[in-house]
Amino acid sequence: MESVRLLTLLSCLLLCLTISCSDKSTDPNKPPPDNIPDNTVDAELLVDKLTVSVVPGGVEIVTVTATDENGLVEACTVESSNESVVTITQNDNVFMITGHDYGSAVVTVTSASNLTREIPVQIYNPAILDCGELIITYTNAYLWRWHDVGSGADNDGGYWHPVPPEGYHALVPLGCLIGVIQMARGL
Repeated sequence: MESVRLLTLLSCLLLCLTISCSDKSTDPNKPPPDNIPDNTVDAELLVDKLTVSVVPGGVEIVTVTATDENGLVEACTVESSNESVVTITQNDNVFMITGHDYGSAVVTVTSASNLTREIPVQIYNPAILDCGELIITYTNAYLWRWHDVGSGADNDGGYWHPVPPEGYHALVPLGCLIGVIQMARGL
C-alpha cells in the first residue's frame, strides 16, 4: 500500500513538472515567436559549375536554375567578359561555353530578379602544366648528345637533350637503351 501511495505521489510530481515546463501557449491573441519560419521563398540563382576550364575549341555545358521570390522559374542572361577567349551560346536555362584562345574570362549569369553569379573560365594549353611559380611544358624535339654504340657493352645506350619551346629550360636529358629504341621502331 505504501508503494502505491509513493508511486501516485511521484506520478503527480512528474505531471506537475511537465505542465510547468511546457513552453506552449494557449493564448490565441499572443503572436507567434520570431524563430518560426514563414512560408516565403527568396529568389535563387544556381549554376551547376563553379569554374570552367577548357582547351581552345573545347566546350563546357552549364545549367542554370533561376527562380523568383514566388519560387517560379525565371529567365536569365549570360555574358562573357572577353569574347575573344570565350563565347556563349544560350538555350533557355542551359548555355554552352566555347573556348577560342588561351587566356581567362568571367562568365556572368544574371537572373530576372537581378541576382548574379560569376563563373571564372580558363582556356588552357594541355601541353603546359601551370604549378604556380613553376610552369612545365612537354616537347617532342630532342638533340642527340651521346651513345655508346660499338663500345662492346651488351646493351648500347644513348642520351638526348630536350629542345624546349622558347622561354622554357630543359631540366634533364633523356637516356635510353639503343636496343629498346630499335625494337620500338622495328629495326
